Order: sequence, then C-alpha cells, then structure tokens
Amino acid sequence: MKVYKRRPGVVLVEICGESMLIATGDARDHCPYVTQVNQAAARWWTLLDEGATLPGLVEKAGERFGQTGGNPVFAALQFIVKMQDAGYLLAVDEP
Repeated sequence: MKVYKRRPGVVLVEICGESMLIATGDARDHCPYVTQVNQAAARWWTLLDEGATLPGLVEKAGERFGQTGGNPVFAALQFIVKMQDAGYLLAVDEP
C-alpha cells in the first residue's frame, strides 16, 4: 500500500482569502512555484501531516470534516492524483 506525503518545502498559505500551495527551497525543482487550490483541496492538504494511506485519508476526513461514505473516497483519489501529478505529493511504498 502507498503512503502519501507532502513534498518537503511545499507550504499551504492563504493570500487575500485564496488558498495557495507554494514550493520553497528544493521543492521548486519538482513542482510549480505557486498553485491556487480550492477549499476542499486545502482541507485535504491539512490531513497529510505525517503521511497517510488512502484509507487513512478517508478516515481522517470523516473524523475532521464529518465526511463519510463514497464521496470522500472519490475526493481523496482526485486530490491524490492531482497533487502527485503536479509534484506536490510523494507516494512511497509502505514498509
């Protein structure tokens, strides 16, 4: 199973009410410097403190945001694919 972690050096900030992922330091070599994300993506980003599996993300979303059922699974998959494709999210095999 894969564990998903934020790329070191990528930070979530709010600028004028908009959520942005900003790549700093070495992260700039792997992903866009700045990407605006919607409120849902910003919430998902906050769940990746220590890295998580897909089931772990869905469970955390249910606990923190009251999301349960099929929608959080679909939302988590969309979030993971988009962030991994952009280079903001790393996937490593769980030991």
